[in-house]
Amino acid sequence: MDMYPDGRVLSGITLSTALNGCSFGQSIVDSWTTPIVVTAMKPWILLRVSAGLYAIFTLGHSFGALAAPSRGPEEDALFIAMRGLTFNIQGFSRSHWSFYRGYGILEIAHLAALAALCWIVGGMSRVDAREVRMLTAVLFGISGLVAVVSWTYFFAGPGVISTLATLCLGLATIKS
Repeated sequence: MDMYPDGRVLSGITLSTALNGCSFGQSIVDSWTTPIVVTAMKPWILLRVSAGLYAIFTLGHSFGALAAPSRGPEEDALFIAMRGLTFNIQGFSRSHWSFYRGYGILEIAHLAALAALCWIVGGMSRVDAREVRMLTAVLFGISGLVAVVSWTYFFAGPGVISTLATLCLGLATIKS
């Protein structure tokens, strides 16, 4: 039975279990007045969780951008107007619809790339998390921008997913 120096018994987890594979101060917080808190999430797990969240975001955006049904005659009229207004730009004839659709598809590619990079960096961090700390920090910054844009211009779904991914990436950066 493991105990604090003042004789109190550690409850819920033994000290030997808590220290198994962990370096003191990196994964364990111990103030001698509160129970030991063990942080089990390693950077590679946090990066893989972020990858999963961004994969879900990618699928949601793909469905919403490419397969969402019409929301009514007002939206149909707007899209018809966007297709109808064409202009020349750098030698090409484009419409507002071209930009709207193109940026939607481009964002799907960006989200898929972000998911893939989180997954790949997660695998790299299993070997040595410190070696990929800068990459993790860059992913954290990008994800933070995605979260801000999602909350500012969109709705709760992308906002929540990108915020959770950003928190995971922030923790992975701190822990690496």
